[in-house]
Amino acid sequence: MLYIIIGSSTICFASLPIGFINAGIVSMFYNKYKDPEEIAEAAIRAEAANEAEAAKKAAKKAAKKAQAGAARMADSDNKAEAARIAEALWVAKVTKRVEATRIADSANMAKVVKMNVKKSAKETQAEAAREAAAARKAEAARMAEALRVAKVTKRVQATRIADAANMAKVVKMNVKKSAREAQAEAAREVEATRKAGAARKAEAARMAEALRVAGRKTEADREAVRKAEAARNAEAARRAEAARMANLRKYDERAWVQAVLKEKSVASNIVRMVFDGDGGEYRFEATMDELVRRAKTLPPLCNPPVLEGIDDLTNLSHLNEPAVLHNLQVRYGMHNIYTYSGIVLVALNPFAHVPLYSQDTLEAYAGRMRGELEPHLFAISEDAFQGMVRDKRNQTIIVSGESGAGKTMSAKHIMRYFASAHEGNNNGISGSSSEPSAEALSAAGGGGVISRVEEMILATNPVLESFGNAKTTRNDNSSRFGKFLEIRFSERHTIEAAFIRTYLLERSRLVYQPATERNYHVFYQLLQAAAAGDLAGAAGLGLARDDGTALTWRDFAFTAQSGEIPGVDDAVEFRTTCEALATIGVGRAQQAQIHGVLAALLHVGNISISGASERVGAAIGGDDVGGEAACQRAVELLQIDGALFRKWLTKRQI
Repeated sequence: MLYIIIGSSTICFASLPIGFINAGIVSMFYNKYKDPEEIAEAAIRAEAANEAEAAKKAAKKAAKKAQAGAARMADSDNKAEAARIAEALWVAKVTKRVEATRIADSANMAKVVKMNVKKSAKETQAEAAREAAAARKAEAARMAEALRVAKVTKRVQATRIADAANMAKVVKMNVKKSAREAQAEAAREVEATRKAGAARKAEAARMAEALRVAGRKTEADREAVRKAEAARNAEAARRAEAARMANLRKYDERAWVQAVLKEKSVASNIVRMVFDGDGGEYRFEATMDELVRRAKTLPPLCNPPVLEGIDDLTNLSHLNEPAVLHNLQVRYGMHNIYTYSGIVLVALNPFAHVPLYSQDTLEAYAGRMRGELEPHLFAISEDAFQGMVRDKRNQTIIVSGESGAGKTMSAKHIMRYFASAHEGNNNGISGSSSEPSAEALSAAGGGGVISRVEEMILATNPVLESFGNAKTTRNDNSSRFGKFLEIRFSERHTIEAAFIRTYLLERSRLVYQPATERNYHVFYQLLQAAAAGDLAGAAGLGLARDDGTALTWRDFAFTAQSGEIPGVDDAVEFRTTCEALATIGVGRAQQAQIHGVLAALLHVGNISISGASERVGAAIGGDDVGGEAACQRAVELLQIDGALFRKWLTKRQI
């Protein structure tokens, strides 16, 4: 609502919405009066009349009072009172004049209001007219724009139709050209496939003849072949050793040597030292600035002879790199491969069997504090066991090192210690009522009685080694995966469960091995067992020829890189692996399935694929040892759809 206050009266103007009807005629509604000008003028007149009447009454009243006062003053002859009366009369006259002036101003204000009202009405009508005209212009512009857009759309559509027609002509021409090229390419591919097939057949015939000739060889010939192979392996080992020694000779000039200070001088800010060692005389020279800035460092000090060969490196007087290496060398010369460095055990791999892990040695470390006996793996194991029993907290042993450092064997001896070290103190309590096998007793060192759970834990070692270890240039039994073993003990300190997790298996080794390295042990064990007659159903696995002779590691692409390891009988290792599988609960039927999968992988490696092309695709080789026969054998062993297997071997899939 909008309120306008005029005098003592209030006029309320309703702030009504203004509506546009057709041509923009404005309709406004008021109460009682039709014209707002008359309303304003009537209000002003009524106000002026009221005020004039009030002024007259006030003047009359004042005159009466003045006359009465004058009469009283006349009686008392008080001139002062008469003067005040006269002044009152004068004030009344002035008030009347002021009132008249205000009434005149009110009349003028009413005229001004009337003129403003008329002006506002005219402006409202003009504004409405302008808005109506603008709306008509906008509508006309919109219609014009719609017509223009329609014309442009029609032109674009016509252009698109023309382009589509032209494109159809171009596509038709390209299709004809591609069809001719495809026919020519297909003809070339068919010819190439035919030639390749003929070549493969010729090669298959040559290989068959060679196999027949090889089958007629005498035992003496086979022995000669084995001797030649052994000679080649020995020559390769000699060359590898020579290369290793040549590589080591590169660092001869940087090796640490032990020497005695013979002469020292400090002159002109230069330090000079002369040392006398086994290799001759050694000189050291540096400026004082170089020593302060550590650009050069003084030769490290040796430890006194009494500390040579000490069993804990932290007890050395001077702990530096040459001192540590020298102490380890001295202990290794004393046939001590273990050395403490605080809570860490440093082990040097002798790459030979050493008499440090017998059952007597194991029992000697049981119950002893670390430091009472010589440093040993068993001492670290006992320290962890006692910490678990004493502090009732979980313990962790981390076995780390480079390839060939002996991590696998160290982990095996630690597991064996936990399984058998404290069995004599448990009053025969075990995790199972079943008796342990002879193999488990042998693995435990020949002494003590171990539980079924502990026997199963020890049996995991040959299984993991067969399927996860391989020969490398630095280690004949290198683990190609990471392993986390968790052993849980009961309140009576006996093993009740174990969890093994493996990580980061080197899967690429299955299809490729560097020179002088082998695939995983289990493939060679399988082939050697088939040759020795220890593998049931070798012919069904495709590991024997038609004449009954067994295939060897040389006959398969995945194992032909390298063969036997000196001093290792893969057939015996295969029997150990099978017994370990049986110990952990893998029956004969499941083992046969595992053997089938292993044999299938070997046959997959012999599949040859030829004729690779972007358009025609590839094809499996012919009926030779590296073609369809190997593919068919792999399909049968894996029990899969042969058509799909061939499709995904020869077709590219994104």
